[in-house]
Amino acid sequence: MADSDAPGKAEGDAERTADALDLDLDELDDTEFDIPPVTVPPSLESILNDDEGHDSDPEEGSQPPFLLAPEVGLETSSQCSSEGRSRSSRGRRASPMGRSSASGNVLRHVVLKGLTTQINAAAERSGAGTATAACGGGGCVCVGTSHGAVLMFDATQKLRFLLEAAEGAGAVTCLAASGDGGRLLVGHDKGLIRMFDMKDGRLLRTLTDAHAPATAVLHVKFTDSSALALCSDSGGSVFELAFKRVLGVRGCEARCLFSGARGEVVALEPLLLAPLGGQHPLEAHSLLAMATLSKVIVVQTRPRTKVVLTHALPARADSLPLLAWQMVLIQVADHSRVVDPVLAFGRDRALFFYQVGVDGGGRARATLLHRSQLSFQMLSLHWLNARTLAVLDTREHVHVIDVRSQTEVETLDVSSARLVFASSHFKAIATGGNVSKALVAAGERACYNTVVSLGQQLLLVGTRSVHALHMRTWNERIDHVARQGRPLAALELGLAFYEERAKAVVGLRGPKAHRKHLIKEKIFAVLDAFVDKMVGSGEASVDELRETFAAAANYCVLLDRRETLFGRYWEAASSQPEAEAAFLEALEPHILNEQLPAPPTAVMQRFVLHFEKVAKFQALEACLVHVDVSCLDIHQTMTLCWQHNLFDAILSVHTRGMQDYVTPLVELLTVLQSALSTGKQLSEQQVTLGNKLLVYVSCCLAGRAYPLRGDVPQHLQPQVKHELLKCLTTMHSRAPTDSEPPHPYLRALLQFDTREFLNVLALAFEEAEFSSELGVRQRQRIVDILLQTVVPGETFSASQVGALFTFLARQLARPGAALMVEPHLFHQVVDFLTTPLDDAALTTPTGQHEERQQALMELLTAPQGLDLCSDHEQLLQKAYKAKFFRVCELLHQRRQEYEPIVQCYLQDPFRKGQVFGFLRNLLVNPGYLEAEKTRRLLVENAAQLVAVDSRKTAQLVNSHAPDLVPELLDLLEPEPLLSFLQALLHHRHSHSAARDEPLGPEVHETLLTLLCRLRPTEVAAHVRADAHCRLENALQVVREYGQVEAEAHLLERAGDVGAAFALLKTQFETQLLKALEEEGGEAAWSLAQARLLLTVQLGQRSVTLLDEAAREALWFPLLQMLMRHRAANAHHQHNHDALRDMCQHVLSSMLGHVSLSAVTQLMLQEPSFGQGKFGEVRDLLLSMLRGCEHEERVLRTTQRILNADLHARLAKTLRRARRPLAPHPAGGPVPASAPPLCSRCDAPLLRPPAAPVVVFACGHALHCSCAGGSSECPLCNPGSSLSAQSPSKVSQAVEEASWRRQRRRARPQETSLELNLAPPPGHAYLQGLF
Repeated sequence: MADSDAPGKAEGDAERTADALDLDLDELDDTEFDIPPVTVPPSLESILNDDEGHDSDPEEGSQPPFLLAPEVGLETSSQCSSEGRSRSSRGRRASPMGRSSASGNVLRHVVLKGLTTQINAAAERSGAGTATAACGGGGCVCVGTSHGAVLMFDATQKLRFLLEAAEGAGAVTCLAASGDGGRLLVGHDKGLIRMFDMKDGRLLRTLTDAHAPATAVLHVKFTDSSALALCSDSGGSVFELAFKRVLGVRGCEARCLFSGARGEVVALEPLLLAPLGGQHPLEAHSLLAMATLSKVIVVQTRPRTKVVLTHALPARADSLPLLAWQMVLIQVADHSRVVDPVLAFGRDRALFFYQVGVDGGGRARATLLHRSQLSFQMLSLHWLNARTLAVLDTREHVHVIDVRSQTEVETLDVSSARLVFASSHFKAIATGGNVSKALVAAGERACYNTVVSLGQQLLLVGTRSVHALHMRTWNERIDHVARQGRPLAALELGLAFYEERAKAVVGLRGPKAHRKHLIKEKIFAVLDAFVDKMVGSGEASVDELRETFAAAANYCVLLDRRETLFGRYWEAASSQPEAEAAFLEALEPHILNEQLPAPPTAVMQRFVLHFEKVAKFQALEACLVHVDVSCLDIHQTMTLCWQHNLFDAILSVHTRGMQDYVTPLVELLTVLQSALSTGKQLSEQQVTLGNKLLVYVSCCLAGRAYPLRGDVPQHLQPQVKHELLKCLTTMHSRAPTDSEPPHPYLRALLQFDTREFLNVLALAFEEAEFSSELGVRQRQRIVDILLQTVVPGETFSASQVGALFTFLARQLARPGAALMVEPHLFHQVVDFLTTPLDDAALTTPTGQHEERQQALMELLTAPQGLDLCSDHEQLLQKAYKAKFFRVCELLHQRRQEYEPIVQCYLQDPFRKGQVFGFLRNLLVNPGYLEAEKTRRLLVENAAQLVAVDSRKTAQLVNSHAPDLVPELLDLLEPEPLLSFLQALLHHRHSHSAARDEPLGPEVHETLLTLLCRLRPTEVAAHVRADAHCRLENALQVVREYGQVEAEAHLLERAGDVGAAFALLKTQFETQLLKALEEEGGEAAWSLAQARLLLTVQLGQRSVTLLDEAAREALWFPLLQMLMRHRAANAHHQHNHDALRDMCQHVLSSMLGHVSLSAVTQLMLQEPSFGQGKFGEVRDLLLSMLRGCEHEERVLRTTQRILNADLHARLAKTLRRARRPLAPHPAGGPVPASAPPLCSRCDAPLLRPPAAPVVVFACGHALHCSCAGGSSECPLCNPGSSLSAQSPSKVSQAVEEASWRRQRRRARPQETSLELNLAPPPGHAYLQGLF
């Protein structure tokens, strides 16, 4: 982003630049970055095109304006890289132009027939050749040809000049018009550059040596000055061309800016700032963007050459880099805005955006804004405006991309244009082809100068025609979609413009309010035409009319034009019955969404009549409660509501329109009362009425509105609650009869649904009004009325009375309830609550049983709850009878009787699992119950505890009473005992603390016996995991129950491998005979394979315990048995193959454990093969030999690795032994200048006369006399060196060495050089090396 160190200066520069661009920054939203166009003198708008459309754009009307030059102030980008080639794309078939996406056809594709016709005529009549390049500027379009000519057209597509070709110049490769429209540069494929005067067509200059010889001109570009241009050639070099005129002689000075030897430049774009009038800070810097095949470089050429940016561009070899500049309004961090150039460049699929600005020091710098990865490979890249890019891909589809959101707005197929590519120019065929292979590959589809950007247009040069892609303005896009017969899509597009969601917007200018006004008027113009067409034709179907008026209602609501909806559109709809019905139905969703709260009364009258006519009473009722009551015809509405039982509408009209909350309740309760008095089952509609009345009463007592959300007006809430309660508790109705019972309204709601009405009252009692003294009295009065109404009456069932008692119990249990209840009534409530229910009510935790128990719990736990009950023992018996185990637990706890609580848990189907926590608390806290009693509880209820959860039972016993395990062995039945013992062993294995006191072997043997009896398939795994059984007893158990695999494992553990192997071998042979008898049964053969695997694994495990003869005696009988069966089943292919695989498996398993010669001899001496042929044993012998070969290979590899490792270690030891030793005293480092001293006597080592010196690997150096002839350092190992001396001398030597070390440590520490030391002696193979 631009530098924000000087916000005032940046803001001022932005404003001055905006003046040049005609931007109104005061009215420009922060979210907008578009740079709108300014008003310029009339150019070529609506001139170059006629009414005849191309097959890609069949729309009628005038063609779009064709801008020959970018409008000053709108688009300041240089005309993006654009070169041509002299042949068309090959291998491609022309296809019709693709339609635009649903975004409103951003681009309009037309054929410029005037240019096309005259170019083709020039080619046919004068031999000018086909088009190869184009450019625009100065009110003209210039097209170069393959024969070197240039055709210049004016605004009317009339040919102004035919600039003839120069002799030997070759095809035109590139064109460039100066910014002032006065000069034209033409580049040729043989290296010639010519300059023409665009006003009179005169040839001004011919440049033959402006660049490297024998190279084609690929690019020519003008800078802001028409006297300074740039060119690049096929050698990859870039030159600056300075045009001068001295004494009437025109000349040119060329300066090389970039040499192709450092990388071939294939694209260049100078930054053009002249249209800004010199008001941009970058005006003092002349910037040039260049792209090689590997990177993009932005350099400053004035006032001095400097690199501003380099960016690598790795990509496919067949793609070219693309460059494009654009001035963009950017908002920086300090909320100021600057107008800076943005360079868009890319290659292949990668696209980058860099902002170029000036920092605080006046230096140009570049900042990365964004990077995008496209889904297609790019051929050309151009800015259409400051927010929109046009990208041409390799399939010749133009993609319109919104830069800010990085979304693709539209895709347009332009393959029928048959673009001209400049591959021959990049190959430099005309100059001998002296270019690199990389440039040849990349330039295969170069179209730098055949796809040209002209402001908001793209000019495409094809082999036989010239095409233009024009950005439609916002209103043109809406009109275009509407003309296609898609008015709804046009309206949606207009709404996207209005809500600022649309992309690639052109033509919207001015303040936001003005823009929104323009868009709104355009939307309603389209909508008016749509409605008039549908209604005026008289041929529209009902669905079409519904669609039309649904759109009209939607847009009138969204755009706040309700007067149009109920004015013009209602007038048009009311002329036809079908249209009127469609209009009225279109209002429904908006009324329900409260977007139309007050339609006109006349419309609402027709609305009510129509919905009554089509019998949509539910929809009508929903709408009536949402509209304002003042819009309704009250008489019409109430008559219809009472006629069709629209109860919500009746309540809504009374409460919202008349502020009367009691009258509708009384009237509807009268209806419900009449239905209840018949004694018949209520209809669905009557049940709905009752439910709505309950909700209405609940909402009113809580101060909430009904049926809509919200609250009753604050000033009305106390009055509404008081009047509603007064109505419910009134003694008689408004028109009582002689037989009317007291409190008819309260009685009606109780008879309809006692439980729900009492819940409504319970919620109402939570309100603050019932917490005051007056509220408590009111609550007491309501409770008394309920008791008087329900308890003594015969019209209420027992369940209804029970619901009242449950309600009463909960009210009494409330803190601060202050309700007065007679003792006999309390006992009556308790008796009702403890009345036993059927078994079905006990199986659901949310049924009546649990509800009653909860009510009794709340009643008993309330203050003075138990005090009202005089006989607790009788209450306990009633609780047991009703199976209220929670109540029983409460009563037992109050009496400190903890033993019965265990049964309360165990008998409660929903709380059985909680008994373990209770027992654990008793065991951990013996203050509640004696430990012995708790242990007795555990034993007595062990069977039930195991049935609930064996794992938790085992955990409890193992943690707190492991000594009870033997007693439980005799107490529990086999199945629960097995589960308990398995859980017990699992818990002990998973908790280390549980292994302190191991269980006795009888426990493990009992578990083994139970497994053999109840779960025989788990015995083998248990025996392998449990080693605590006594072998004799375990063998006896498994033999008794025929557990062969477990017996073999126990025999192996006892050391009798032969017996174990024989046992498994016998079991395998038995299973093998069964498989052979079943003739290939898969299950039998799978089981035989498993038996063989167990036998082989046992043999492999036991080889280390047996000698050679014992191993042969173990393996050979198994192999012989298999070979005999194989020979006997030679006629049965399936059995023969299976036995062969088994033999090979046994052979491969025994190799390495048994002598190969012995195996071979056994096979050759086997009687079953004695009279046979070699082919019968060939496969067995070959598998055996392959196994031997594999083992030999493994042995050689292992030996080679070991030898290499040994050699590496020995070499490392020898290198360390040959290193020099750095002697140092025992006390630590000494100054480097000090002479080496003996580590023992501190005398110089090299004292005269010369004496032998020994240096140890530890670094200590001693005289031989001080070392005492020891092979180890006497300072590091004083005991070993002085072992042969007397104890007193040893002690003296040790003390002396210690004293010397301490003294040396006290010396000043200085850095000394230490080298790697040789290894200490002691290895026999190193003796003599030192």
